[in-house]
Amino acid sequence: MKVPANTSNAQFEHENKTCKIFAPIRLLPLETLIEIFSYTVKPWSVPRIDQAPMSVSQVCSTWRQASFMCPVLWKTLKIDGLADHPDNFQSNILSWWFERANRSSLSFSLSQGLVGSNHKLTERILDALFPFSHRLAHLHLSVTSLNELDPFLSDNSGTRLPLLKKLDLGVRHDPVEIRTIGVFRSASALRDATLGIPSDILAISSYFAFPWGQLTRLTIVSPLTSSAFSWIIIQCEQLVYASLFVDVALSSGLEDPPSPLPVTLAHLSTLILKVDDCSDDSTLEDTLDRLVLPSLKKIQFSISDTESQFKFSKAIPSLEYTSLTCLVIVNGVSYPYELSHVLKLCNALEELAIENVRVFACELLETLLRCAYFLPSLTSFVFVFEDEDFDDELAEIFSELVQEWARDPARRQPLKAVTLYGCGVDDECAKEVFSDIRDMLVPWREADEEGSVAVSQSGMVLCTRAVTRPFDLAAALQNWFDVEGDI
Repeated sequence: MKVPANTSNAQFEHENKTCKIFAPIRLLPLETLIEIFSYTVKPWSVPRIDQAPMSVSQVCSTWRQASFMCPVLWKTLKIDGLADHPDNFQSNILSWWFERANRSSLSFSLSQGLVGSNHKLTERILDALFPFSHRLAHLHLSVTSLNELDPFLSDNSGTRLPLLKKLDLGVRHDPVEIRTIGVFRSASALRDATLGIPSDILAISSYFAFPWGQLTRLTIVSPLTSSAFSWIIIQCEQLVYASLFVDVALSSGLEDPPSPLPVTLAHLSTLILKVDDCSDDSTLEDTLDRLVLPSLKKIQFSISDTESQFKFSKAIPSLEYTSLTCLVIVNGVSYPYELSHVLKLCNALEELAIENVRVFACELLETLLRCAYFLPSLTSFVFVFEDEDFDDELAEIFSELVQEWARDPARRQPLKAVTLYGCGVDDECAKEVFSDIRDMLVPWREADEEGSVAVSQSGMVLCTRAVTRPFDLAAALQNWFDVEGDI
């Protein structure tokens, strides 16, 4: 084979080796290739334009033919990072891409760049998406302003979303002019929504006509006013999972909803509630007082205002602690006896995490030590302290707590994982923690810059980890609240 004049020997050798590697693969039957491509696609994965399946189709003519005959490869598409390069996008790519998906339901993601925004680009993309809107099952739109979505989401747009199951909608700025978003009236299959929109707009049905009552999973990442939280929660009767963020300090033009009757969320099993500046807010407290959550199993309760008198133990009076399997509290305890009162009721608790700066770490650990007997089902425990340095007293109490849990004969199942996050936690700290329970450990321990890990003879994993403020406990425990399975 003659080497072209403009090709280096190294490049030629590389291409020649590549051809030899792919030669056997190219001989696979077309039907086999299609099956392989189908099995390698993850559910709800959204490839970028410059990623698979384009890369697959460029291997050889056989692979190109197989990829074009495999609809599952072309049912998803992600467009991002084009805000500063609008000329790089050709609107016909959407029709060229999605037409190869045949009749499959579609997944589409559009994310504008963080710097700058191009309204014309967004309009071109949404215009190209419009003919396929009736086949969308998963839609993610992240733009600068809600006004950019008017041509696609407004009442008179003609967009219909009958197959839409999952929606992720976020804007970074308030709209210049509020217009009615009515397209979601047609989303009869919608069950999962993640929203990042100014809260008052979300709660006003004349602006944002949304099927709250049919949702089973709701995440609102933008801060809600107390009134908006109340208006939304009373409409979400079918929720199984809810993650909400309330900022009482935000001003609201909404009137408070009527509050004579209880709000029963019969199916809600997981609740993540973050509250900012919750001092003396009657609207929020009244709504929480009315909540009835008979199926709740997992709750994460966070208060960012460390001076607030808002307490977890009194936040939801109707809460059935005896049914909880997962409890995460961030700054929701003002006194140790409050935690003791709650834990003595949580005899089904399997996962417990506490991050608190209102009460000294030693006092909290001593409280947990006294309540160890009441937690026979506990398998995972996470404790976070940020404002205190690790010392001998803390190490001694923590070690004693681990021993109490690990050796309790009344335990229904063994403790699997204990994690200690804190300032000043390093390998020396780990030695102090592990020294009192050395006889429980197998002769194996791993140390790194962040801390250490040890394994007990029963298989329990004991971790010590250093943290720097701010520490995101929610991110560290994300797997506790992940919902498995399709929507």
